[in-house]
Amino acid sequence: MICDEPTWLSRDPLSRLRRIVSRISWQTSVAHLLSGHTSGDVRFARFWYPGRASLRLDGVGRVNDVTSAFEAEDLAEAMLAVSLPRRWRHVRSVARRARWVAKQLSLSDDLVAAAWLHDIGYAPELVVTGFHPLDGARYLRRESVDAPVVSLVAYHSCAQIEADVRGLGAELRAEFSPAESLLSDALLYCDMTTGPDGDYVRPADRLVEIR
Repeated sequence: MICDEPTWLSRDPLSRLRRIVSRISWQTSVAHLLSGHTSGDVRFARFWYPGRASLRLDGVGRVNDVTSAFEAEDLAEAMLAVSLPRRWRHVRSVARRARWVAKQLSLSDDLVAAAWLHDIGYAPELVVTGFHPLDGARYLRRESVDAPVVSLVAYHSCAQIEADVRGLGAELRAEFSPAESLLSDALLYCDMTTGPDGDYVRPADRLVEIR
């Protein structure tokens, strides 16, 4: 089921989104610290990412490049819809939520394109490292996708935390620059409030699921 935006969010989107992003950032850090994937040589400092804790509210409206979002949708569908239908349901809802957020905050259409493409690294033919943000971003770079979108995919949903845990942090940082903070925060919200079947979920429940 792909559900509508919750009414409590639409009443005050800026403050609600900022609060959710801050909470997700902290909970993601704790979840990784408590998970079985945490290795002893990962420094605690890396698990707190201040850039996720606040949204800038001084964004200026931009003209959306609708074509790029449509192209991103087509590419994601080609890579995921048949081989990973459940993942595709999740991606569709993340993109739908991203369109809503982009409209509410007057954000670049890069957010919507990245939402369509954020999990493309799960496609079986793209798996190299097994870390989908990096595998996906490398593929998109080869396909000459715009750099801001590639960066959003590479770093989506605090990917730098898991990259460090997996020993891939240096590669991620060497190959890709972090995305714009506001767009990263918005994509984080969209991903972490969308369940594996495309339904709306609380961030805490989503964290339990992805662990």
